[in-house]
Amino acid sequence: MRKRKISALLTALAVLLSSLVLVPVQAAQLPAGDGTQSSPYRITTIDELSFVADFPEAYYRLENDLTLPSTWRALDIRFSGLFDGNGYRISLASPVSASRGGLLFYGNSGTIRNLIVSGQITVRNSRPSQLESSLLCDYNGETGVIENCVAEGSLTFSRTKGVSGAFYAGGLVTTNSGTIRNCYSRVDIAYSYPTSDTTQSYSAYVGGIAGYTRGGEISNCYYAGSFDGRRGLYPITYRSSSATDAVFSGNFHDKDLTGYDSINTITTPKSSLAMTMRQTYADWDFVSDWRMAESVNDGYPFLAMERRYAAELIGLSLSESALSLSVGETAVLTPVFDPPHASQQSVLWRSEDPSVVSVQNGVVTALSAGATAVVVQTENGAFSASCAVTVTEPTTVPPTTVPPTTEPPTTVPPTTAPPVTEPSADAAFTFRLEDDGTLAITGYTGSDTAVVIPDRIGGVPVTEIDSQAFANQQNITSVLIPASVTDIESDAFLFCSSLAAFSVDPANRFYSTDENGVLFNQNKTELVLMPAGAALTSYAIPSGVTEIDSHAFFFCAGLTSVAFPQTLREIGDYAFYGCSGIGEAFLPDGLREVGEFAFGSCSALQEISLPVSLQQVDDGAFMGCDALATVYYAGTDPQWNAVTIGIDNDCLLRANRVNRNPPVTDPTTQPTTEPTTAPTTQPTTQPTTGVPEPSGTQPQPAYAIGDVNGDSDVTTADARLTLRAAVGLEKLSITQSLAADADRDDHIRSSDARLILRVAVGLDRFA
Repeated sequence: MRKRKISALLTALAVLLSSLVLVPVQAAQLPAGDGTQSSPYRITTIDELSFVADFPEAYYRLENDLTLPSTWRALDIRFSGLFDGNGYRISLASPVSASRGGLLFYGNSGTIRNLIVSGQITVRNSRPSQLESSLLCDYNGETGVIENCVAEGSLTFSRTKGVSGAFYAGGLVTTNSGTIRNCYSRVDIAYSYPTSDTTQSYSAYVGGIAGYTRGGEISNCYYAGSFDGRRGLYPITYRSSSATDAVFSGNFHDKDLTGYDSINTITTPKSSLAMTMRQTYADWDFVSDWRMAESVNDGYPFLAMERRYAAELIGLSLSESALSLSVGETAVLTPVFDPPHASQQSVLWRSEDPSVVSVQNGVVTALSAGATAVVVQTENGAFSASCAVTVTEPTTVPPTTVPPTTEPPTTVPPTTAPPVTEPSADAAFTFRLEDDGTLAITGYTGSDTAVVIPDRIGGVPVTEIDSQAFANQQNITSVLIPASVTDIESDAFLFCSSLAAFSVDPANRFYSTDENGVLFNQNKTELVLMPAGAALTSYAIPSGVTEIDSHAFFFCAGLTSVAFPQTLREIGDYAFYGCSGIGEAFLPDGLREVGEFAFGSCSALQEISLPVSLQQVDDGAFMGCDALATVYYAGTDPQWNAVTIGIDNDCLLRANRVNRNPPVTDPTTQPTTEPTTAPTTQPTTQPTTGVPEPSGTQPQPAYAIGDVNGDSDVTTADARLTLRAAVGLEKLSITQSLAADADRDDHIRSSDARLILRVAVGLDRFA
């Protein structure tokens, strides 16, 4: 059942009453996903389809075929998001009677793609009114896009004697003002009215694709249904006389089925035989969009996205064209089939030089130094693809090459959740058979809090944990990753708020954990996922980590501080999204990119330090960071201007920016051993926000070199505080860290404490 929409006033009242009344949520109606382009809502049931009415502006993806009951009524909304049918079908279980509207939505101003709709709809009336119906939606607005869609079934209209009105009907939509492309309709349309009734007027606007066109575009579409009626029938659409700017191109209809043989600017008539011949559609894209086969769809063109048809394989490639490995390392290659739903997907693997690399089901293992190729081919040998592989001897990195870390170790004891070794008897997993004969876990329906992912199901190895496979499983507290898993999607465990720790089978060659149950790749160069329910308020990312993966700290609201290692080079999309407890972030020198929405909705973030190595800040990286007041940048104005900053980063650009290189504090004004008062030009520690600095001006820093404790004096106390931070006994804020970095090398060491001490006793001064 569709949820009731609540006005703003009622919403406010509901908030006031929330402490007294708890309204149960029907979880079955809530689809997985968060409604974004990267994580659309995943529609698997009719209840979840009804959910679209509550958030018509969101992104959706259909995950299987749906059969609608005879009681189904189109959602009374104007859809404005993106609905991806994903090649699946939505159909009516039995013929239905209707008076108005499309099968799915009343209107569309967003995008509907890759969808098949089918059913039998009868529309009749016994009172004056306009009759409208279609198989997809009633109205496609000016911004609406319908592409790669199919309509099948029948539309039947009838009127009672003495009742006037108009017929509006279309295979896909009733009225179109937007874009319809790469679609076809095989909807039989019939209408009738009393021939003996001369007192009433009747008009009809009935089209195989759209009933009535007010503007927009219809291109590369065809109609192959039958017409039963005396007038007002148009194989593609009726064009309004005012729609002078409407565009039509590459459209065809079956003249034998429709009985219409007139050529116009909207459509070209072809015989049934010609409609099944490839040369008819000379300008259509039969590589990406369309397919033809004599035994499929009665020989008419069909869309490559249609899962119901086992499409013929036309191409094969690999996920990587080249690999560089060290001896002992492994990598996974995945065959890419064109089209993705091709029926011939059995492949054979081989290594051109088995002494250099071995390959089994796409898993490539480097054995010795050299160069070779890994080849995949279909069983019949018709298609093949290769990946060039270069193997080198492993290099040993001296332990002294990494400078001492300045990040304080976490004071939170390691998570005590032990690895679970026995799978629970009632654990239930859903899965998908992959092209290489392995399984991907797609969902969990069990009730255990300690989840053990099996390494095999029915004797078939489990190698992947799919996108959002465990999303919203708020009762799970621990997860054991088996040795067989080679790939975990970054959003596989979204909103698992009680998940305290991961553990990994020691035999797994792709993943590992630390003492806190945080998930890493095997050699700990990538931080994969911090469990959202970990009992940590602060966390020091280990040295050696070069990349923080997408969604790694997603909604870890309990974290208040994170220390970043000097080895870090990239922060992935949504990495710290929703970490509402983090107040500051000191990003290290060497970092090159901050991904999309990486710090989005970090509402408590007030200060951030960015290195001069930073090259790119992606779209929305700091969107929703409304408290961000100060940005410390280890570079100059020209260097800052060279950084690529994407859209929706107003919070970052609005904050006060303090350039730290070259030093902005004159050495001659540094404090001596005699106590001094704060300079009159020194701002407070709460810099102004919301007003960008005028071009060409440099804000004054909110710190002074050496004054670590912020008392406007450089004393032995500052040196002692710096030394404690250098050995990991003290955690400094960003402002304190900048003040403690006496030699301006972006590291806090005992040498900084020694220099501050010498300045404090009058034996030296800051450079």
